[in-house]
Amino acid sequence: MLVLKSIKFTDEGKRINYDYSFIGDSKKFFKGKKPFYIKFEEDISHIPKSIAVVPFLANFLPISWFGDFEIIVDEIDKNFLECIDLVKNEFSKQYPSYNLEGKLDFKKIVANTIKGDKTAMLFSGGVDAYATYI
Repeated sequence: MLVLKSIKFTDEGKRINYDYSFIGDSKKFFKGKKPFYIKFEEDISHIPKSIAVVPFLANFLPISWFGDFEIIVDEIDKNFLECIDLVKNEFSKQYPSYNLEGKLDFKKIVANTIKGDKTAMLFSGGVDAYATYI
């Protein structure tokens, strides 16, 4: 089991630090507990925690599916939660010999609303980012 204990905004709101812990067999999939964080160029501390949890889950959920362990978070965005199964189904198609059993547990679903009609994309400069951009 992997438990997300807290989400903290630091560096004038430009960094999100994720405090998490491993319990039981999930430890074997990680080489020690490394800090997990994400940096931005502007203050994003106004972002609800149900949205701020997305980068953490996007990185750890696939590991939990293949490793068959549970991830526990306090809250999650409703739209992201609805999309997780679509992503998991694509992994299942790519790796049909694996049973993707890991689970996500949460205390609260938050239906966030986004004002405006602009979209955004995280751009790393890698192949996936260029494919998304195109």
